[in-house]
Amino acid sequence: MIKLIVGTEDFDIGVETANVARQGGGAIASFVGQVRDDGKLQSLELEHYPAMTDKALRRIAETALADWPLHAVTIIHRVGKLSVGENIVLVVTGSDHRGAAIESCSFIMDKLKTVAPFWKKETRTDGATKWIEERASDVDASQNGKNREALRLVFRDPVLRAFHDFGQQLKLAAPGTVLPPDQCDIARRAI
Repeated sequence: MIKLIVGTEDFDIGVETANVARQGGGAIASFVGQVRDDGKLQSLELEHYPAMTDKALRRIAETALADWPLHAVTIIHRVGKLSVGENIVLVVTGSDHRGAAIESCSFIMDKLKTVAPFWKKETRTDGATKWIEERASDVDASQNGKNREALRLVFRDPVLRAFHDFGQQLKLAAPGTVLPPDQCDIARRAI
């Protein structure tokens, strides 16, 4: 079972975990990401391109199901303007085995941070705004252990590679920049 939701509504961790548990197995792993308070952050705004996001999340979930003996995968990612302390993302995996549940949950989070086409803009308490760039530590985490092989698979998969390349182009472009049509072809081919 794969459950994917991208939207503005918050999620109920208990309900989502129970839904995965009902699919069988005895091992449930979950990760909840929240807007972190660094003392100067007012809000975080998340944007996405729905057609690309849906396909990328499905590919990530299907890869996890293929690589680990899982009964269920749930990925819920919020978009829109979120305040400090609000939930951003929930990943829940269920398996017969603890290791598979934990490793697959970690794999999914690593892919969400490095492959999924979400863009984040911080608004600071002084009113300044800044688009968040991919962190080297997220890429490093995505390349550890089994995740290193999974990242190689992502780059061999033309659709996931297109998501990654298009996302990198958008992240490198100044806000408000319109990309030339030839660069947008990557996104059109992926969709």
